[in-house]
Parts: sequence; C-alpha cells; structure tokens
Amino acid sequence: MHQSKVLTRADVAALIAAGDTIVINEGNVLRLNGWLDHHPGGRLVIQHMVGRDATDEISIYHSSKLIRTMNHYRIGRISADWVNFTPPIRGGLFAQSTKGCPSDIPADPISVHAEQLSQFFSPPSPSLDLRLQDHSMGSVPDAVPDLQTSIDNTELVKQALENDLSQYPSLDAVTQQAIVEKYRDLHQKIKAEGYYDCNYREYGKEMVRYLCIFTAFLIALKYEWFITSAALLGFFWHQIMFTAHDAGHQGITHNFVIDTLIGMFVADFCCGLSIGWWKSSHNVHHLVTNHHASGPTLSWILHADNGLGA
Repeated sequence: MHQSKVLTRADVAALIAAGDTIVINEGNVLRLNGWLDHHPGGRLVIQHMVGRDATDEISIYHSSKLIRTMNHYRIGRISADWVNFTPPIRGGLFAQSTKGCPSDIPADPISVHAEQLSQFFSPPSPSLDLRLQDHSMGSVPDAVPDLQTSIDNTELVKQALENDLSQYPSLDAVTQQAIVEKYRDLHQKIKAEGYYDCNYREYGKEMVRYLCIFTAFLIALKYEWFITSAALLGFFWHQIMFTAHDAGHQGITHNFVIDTLIGMFVADFCCGLSIGWWKSSHNVHHLVTNHHASGPTLSWILHADNGLGA
C-alpha cells in the first residue's frame, strides 16, 4: 500500500477487521503490527489506540526524533478530521468488508457515549422480572436479594454518570476540539519552561532521605527491634519505588537504556517487582485515564465498591 494513498474510514475499519494494528498520527495511518511486541511502553498502550487519532498521546510520550521514525510504518493518510473508533480491546466491532463504514460506533460523540452507557445499564431480563414478581407474592428465591441489590447499585452508578454529563463539558466535536487545543498549548508551555527536565539536585536530596531511612532500619535491626526495623524497611521499599516509577517513565535521564537499568535495579532487584510488567500495565492508566475497561486496577475496584462483583 502506497504511503501517500488516502484511506477512508471504511478502509481503516477493514484493515482493523483483518487484524492489523492501525493508529492515526498527525494525519498519517500507521500499521504497527511489527512493532507491537517491541514497544518499550508495552503492547497494551498501542492496543488501546487502535482506530484512534493518537497524535497527542504519541507527542507527549516520544521525542521529535523518534516520532519522525514512525513514518516507516505509514501506509497512507487521512484527508479529513478523524472520528475515533472504539478499539477492539475495548469491545469495538469491525465488519470484515471494505464496503461502507463498519457498524462500530456512530459518528456523533454524544451518541457514542449514550451507546456505551447502554452496555452497562441494560434493563433486567424477563427471567429476573418473573423472579422479582415471585418475591412480591411471598416466594423468596435465595438469589433475589443479591440481584435486587445489584440493580439498585447499577441505578446509583447510572445517576452519577448522568450528573457528570450535565456538569462537565459537552462531548460534541467543537467542544472537544477546543479542549484538545488548550491541552496542546499547555503541553508546549510546560515544555518551554523546562518542567519536563529532571531536577537532579532534588534527586540528590531524595537519595539522602532514602539513605537515612535505610540506616535507621539497620540500626533497629542491630538492636533487635524487629517490628520497628520491619516497618522502616517497608517504608524504604515504598519510597524508593517512586524512583522506579520515574525511571519507568524515562523521566530521570530521558535515556531508555539508562532509565531502564535504574528501574530494574530499584524495582526488580531491591523490591521484587518487574519493572517491565509494571510499565506495560501502568502506561495505560495515563493514556486512558480512569476508564473502567482500560485501567488495570479500576475494573475490580468498581465491582467491589458497587457490589457488582462475584
């Protein structure tokens, strides 16, 4: 496929239906099949961008030099403003046909949101209605109270979401584009003022603090204050993981190899946590923020909090 070929929405949908990993960046259509398993940030972050315009997500995470190399994966371009698909990993469906637009999501962002809400708040099944009727007539099946509680909790969540829709900016294209422009302006301002650069003097202070905590642990251990020493060791591990966090985001030296080695030493060697596993799941949290289907830890938290889990 020629790199300058103009691809329609239906063309992109057909490629995704065929199993291709398609991402839009600055109007270019990228096929990232071969890069998926080699991406330093993990494959999940790419999978959550399939069928979407990821220009802002790519620009915030990558250097200008690296972004230019992405042209090697370009298979075409788009000619108009892009309306995002729902990625397959989040339930997007794509018809295996190049004729017409697939039945994935409607073009209107408000309709998209309403359709997504309907997936979680569908009415109870007829069998559930019958069981609730039996309950009202005196027959009390064991599972009915739990089912009724689930329905009540679901309604509460639905009301909360409806309240959010009324309080926060509209999902129409014009309003969302204005938010994107403000975000891009803020990104450039932060970049120009140097806030993305690491302050090594402050890291020196952090090293001193870590050393003091570890020294206190050794002193407590020497005098056999085992509970105190255990608490200090746990506190030490907890604190140094913030350095591993920064290294995982390449926020210390901005060099992939050096920051990865720092992260491996702190997380893998000192704390017993795989920095590679952590990066793969944690980066999604930043790209698709607070989305129940995307955040690695949000799904079970929602179920536990609302009584919807098993």
